[in-house]
Amino acid sequence: MNTVFRDINATLKKLLFKNLSNFVEESSIVFGQPDQVETSGNTQICMFLYRFQPNAHLRNVPPRYENNKMIDPPLIMDLHYMVIPYAKDHETELMLLERIMATLHDYANLKGDLLEGDLANTGNSRVKIIQNIKGAEETQPLLTSVMKDKFKLAAHYVITPVQIPSSKAAEAKLVAKRIIDVKDLEQLKKEEDAIKEAKKQARKEYMKKLWEIQKKAYEEKEEEEEEDYEEDEDEDEDKDEEESDDEDYSEDDEDDDDDDDEDDDDDDDDDDDDDDDDDKKDKSKDEDSDDDDEDYSEDDEDDDDDDDDKKDKDKDKDSDDDKKDKDKDEDSDDDDEDYSEDEDDDDDDDKKDKDKGR
Repeated sequence: MNTVFRDINATLKKLLFKNLSNFVEESSIVFGQPDQVETSGNTQICMFLYRFQPNAHLRNVPPRYENNKMIDPPLIMDLHYMVIPYAKDHETELMLLERIMATLHDYANLKGDLLEGDLANTGNSRVKIIQNIKGAEETQPLLTSVMKDKFKLAAHYVITPVQIPSSKAAEAKLVAKRIIDVKDLEQLKKEEDAIKEAKKQARKEYMKKLWEIQKKAYEEKEEEEEEDYEEDEDEDEDKDEEESDDEDYSEDDEDDDDDDDEDDDDDDDDDDDDDDDDDKKDKSKDEDSDDDDEDYSEDDEDDDDDDDDKKDKDKDKDSDDDKKDKDKDEDSDDDDEDYSEDEDDDDDDDKKDKDKGR
């Protein structure tokens, strides 16, 4: 079973072999990853499909009709290829890459006999080969991971637009018969006039109903405004009455306040008189107290003087007693002395008596 991608690969392989048959064999043109290519010194060309994405400009293609059926639009893709030449030496690789780029430039539009497989029947009747200038930037991370940091010369191309047909189909019957009703021009004019008259009458009725509705709404609005006006007047009258009552009440309050103020003044005067009397009484009390204190102090002084006199008298009495005691002591001493003298005399007498007895 042929697919679109396989047919594209077959078309590119046939094109390159036809123009590079002096350099490579048909079996030496391979499609796969660069790290899986066996390089045993033979000349080879690797076509690596590294990216494919929807075509941004042909995404909204309308459906097509075929055999009384409506077929949904196909999926239109862009195929990104990297072309890598392999040879024994670097010079041969350069020459081979040059021939590849020249061939793809000369056959930039693939159509007619150049198409292989079922491309023409799947909507790919014309396919373009466009060199991708930004391909090196896009494939740099890929080459780093796939080629394992082994740099190789490569060219980048985009095959576009590649259509992948939709498998969904729906029947859409074509018009098989048309019925045309031809009428007289006068009859058509009458019908048109009747239609215009009917529209005119309908418009009149509509305007009449609209005017009645607006009139009714206007009358209701006027009634509401009158009611609001009457309510406002009543409220104003009530406010005026309240204000007059408030004024009368305020006047009465002012009179009462004046009376209260007069009473308060009288009370204050009475209180002041009472306070003056109290002050006078307190003052007289204070004066009496001061007099009492003075009398008391004088009595205290007299008592103190009496005490002092008494103490002096006691002192004098004590001194007299001391003198008496002293005199007594002196008399006692004199008596003792006299007694001792008498004893001495007695002794002497005894001695004398003893001498006499001898």
